[in-house]
Amino acid sequence: MSTEHSRSEVHGFDVVSTTHTDPAYSCGPYVWVGHGCEGRSLRPQQARELAAAILAAANVFDAPTPPEPLRRLAQRVANLNPACAEIGAGMLASLVDDATRALASEQVAA
Repeated sequence: MSTEHSRSEVHGFDVVSTTHTDPAYSCGPYVWVGHGCEGRSLRPQQARELAAAILAAANVFDAPTPPEPLRRLAQRVANLNPACAEIGAGMLASLVDDATRALASEQVAA
């Protein structure tokens, strides 16, 4: 036996909170997450962890795109060869100048 506490359908997925009382099954609170007959019964903490993972995955798409000067600077740094033990003084000075200009342009834009 189980007692249903809440039920919702979101984009084709069923989310149901229940408490199982049948000794033939694991008793206690569960959250069913599924589509049709396929899905899983999760303990409440597992359901929270799943919800947090889904939210984090979706939030990746809300991250702001860095402004163009910072994007160019990041690309220059990313293109450096990590196998080299060091970079030359001229390259370092150029990167520092670019970073200073990029940050200054951000402060003006803000």
